Amino acid sequence: MEYILASASPRRSELLRKIISEFQVIPSGANEDLTLYYSLQEIADLIKNSPEKIVEKLACVKSKFVLENHIDSVVIGSDTGVFFNGEMLGKPKDKDDAFRMLKLLSGKTHEVITGIAVMSANKSVVTAETTKVTFNEINDKKILEYIETGSPMDKAGGYGIQDENNIVKEIVGDYQNVMGFPIDRLSEILKNF
Repeated sequence: MEYILASASPRRSELLRKIISEFQVIPSGANEDLTLYYSLQEIADLIKNSPEKIVEKLACVKSKFVLENHIDSVVIGSDTGVFFNGEMLGKPKDKDDAFRMLKLLSGKTHEVITGIAVMSANKSVVTAETTKVTFNEINDKKILEYIETGSPMDKAGGYGIQDENNIVKEIVGDYQNVMGFPIDRLSEILKNF
């Protein structure tokens, strides 16, 4: 069975290599605009009440998009969202947005939820993993220095858990989930696939 990772994320590739030695990387070109699938009111309600449904939906969209052209493969799609106070924090649009997100999360606890969709022609498993992350208080100078490294710009919530920047105070749950892939959960799914 050929495995395909429907993601361009180098972190996801690195994590997946821990449990699968050979797989193809085919980034999904699927449109991830949530308004294609839900009304604005439904999106707001999901973010507030069932945020895992959003990342599960986006993981499904990515997997299905790649599976259409690779029907004999097992496709692994994933989507990670950072959720805080009724807001979904995606990748920052620019440096100002990264600053806003990091300032918002400073000294507070938020949830990182990763949706996984493992699909083949005749089977699919969709699930999500939640990890709670608490930030230290971060001053403006430290936030700006971190943004200047460029690291926050391609990560949901504007930060990478693996970055050595001392902004994270505590993690409750799966560390690798915060990097973008709950590998233990994924490993269990693949064993039974």
